[in-house]
Amino acid sequence: MTAIDIRNDKATAVRYRSRGLAFTAWTMNDDDTYLQLSCAMTLLPDVAFDAPLLRTLWECQEHFKCVKFSLEHEDALFVCSVESFFVDPDGYQPTFWRSVGAIESAVKEAMTHIWAKHSAKAAADKFIEEFSQGNSQ
Repeated sequence: MTAIDIRNDKATAVRYRSRGLAFTAWTMNDDDTYLQLSCAMTLLPDVAFDAPLLRTLWECQEHFKCVKFSLEHEDALFVCSVESFFVDPDGYQPTFWRSVGAIESAVKEAMTHIWAKHSAKAAADKFIEEFSQGNSQ
């Protein structure tokens, strides 16, 4: 677990690893009922977020109602987040691990779709390039 310097006194964040993934946990210093958990995955530079891929990710997110997908750092990071609010401290631990499980499942499903679309596009691009050069088989 590593504390993150976020350059403000309104929030606290830590990074940690669980189940083979790197997570960031955010809390608000003035609201101890709030928690945001996020997991970011680095994407290959040539992953194109075209309409079919975005539609697929939208459909994927529909299966995980509590998660939010986003792209950060000029589409280099795919981020999956869950925000939670607690009535009392007793709700923290079960909700925390349920959120980790939801993020893990959502990230795995979304990344499967991203890589499948990316692989299909790369294969099509390679075929078109070889075909245009007269090398297709």
